[in-house]
Amino acid sequence: FYQHNRSNLYYSVFMIFFSFILFVVMLDATVLNDPEITTIVSYFLSLFLPLFFIPLVGFQYSLFYKKIPLIFWIITGLAFLLSLLYFLNIDGIQYMFAAFSLFMFIEIIRTVVYSLVKKKDGAWIIGSGVIAFIIFLTFILFLIVIKSEVQISSSDPYGILLIIIVILAILSIPISMSIYLARDFAMTNKNLKIQLEQVKILSAKTIQQEKEKQKILENQKEKLEILVQERTKELALEKEKTEDLLLNILPLKVVNDLKNSGKSVPESFDNVTVYFSDIVGFTKLSTSLEPNVLIDELNDMFTAFDDIMSNNGCERIKTIGDAYMAVCGLPKPNDNHAKNIINAALEIRDYLEERNTRNGIKWKIRIGIHSGKVVGGVVGVRKYIYDVFGDTINTTSRMESNSEPMRINISET
Repeated sequence: FYQHNRSNLYYSVFMIFFSFILFVVMLDATVLNDPEITTIVSYFLSLFLPLFFIPLVGFQYSLFYKKIPLIFWIITGLAFLLSLLYFLNIDGIQYMFAAFSLFMFIEIIRTVVYSLVKKKDGAWIIGSGVIAFIIFLTFILFLIVIKSEVQISSSDPYGILLIIIVILAILSIPISMSIYLARDFAMTNKNLKIQLEQVKILSAKTIQQEKEKQKILENQKEKLEILVQERTKELALEKEKTEDLLLNILPLKVVNDLKNSGKSVPESFDNVTVYFSDIVGFTKLSTSLEPNVLIDELNDMFTAFDDIMSNNGCERIKTIGDAYMAVCGLPKPNDNHAKNIINAALEIRDYLEERNTRNGIKWKIRIGIHSGKVVGGVVGVRKYIYDVFGDTINTTSRMESNSEPMRINISET
């Protein structure tokens, strides 16, 4: 039973069923003389006879249809229903079976005609055998109905005719199926031979291409090595740019943690100093400036702030609009964190005062500074931001908001 050739299964079941029926008929005619046994055998033979058509139509449908049609399940249901009605001894069952047989004859012929019209592969071979079988089977049923007592002997012409028709019926489908299988096997071998020849041609071409490819690879080996070296240098430069970019937004220790383990564990820092500054009257002044001028001004100032913070060992944490926040003492501890921040704040104030003397736009800032404990860590998984949290941050913000323009307000701490 090959799953993709399900017709073989239906064919085998059909032939086993048919052989069993034929065996019982012949056994009854030649060996069994007991009328009671004959009656029992005839009863069970008639009981299961409707089921005889199920594998036959299943065989056809599996050959000529992509999937089993609904009519197959209707036929199966009718066959079991007829057997049940015969078991219940319903009146007129013989006429029902005759009608069912006629319906099966028409459906089988219809399927054969359909397959021939659709030019299904091998339809004419199987169709010829099936049609011949139906014709012979019809003759058998006709003889049995017309001549209820048929003696299988040389003296009874009906009996001789019955034997001949039965033999022809037995041979019709197996011969057509054998021809179909032989044709299918021959076509498979023919196609296989063609495919093998094509494989040989493709193999020869592949071998030739491999030789040419090997020759090209050998000739280009030095060029490839040079190209690999150039790509390696480019990759190293890109890696360096990436690291520089990370260092611009994250502390060095955090960058190293992300490179080594893919994550950065938040840390608590007991002794840090936080710087917070805000531009005086920024909102009002920004409305009178063109966007590009405003951004250029902020970029120029904050770049200078970054340089001053970096020179004093401080870390810029973030900017929010015109606000600028930095810390000293994290992520690497620094005993001079307060002094460094103060020095940076003084330099920033001096820088702005000097800048205002040569710039048409005058900027003034308020600065607040406070020392204490903070928690620092990376926030987010897509756009990394290193941020600090804690009451120290809030206090620093209050120090800034309560400061005076161009003054540095520091806490008692």
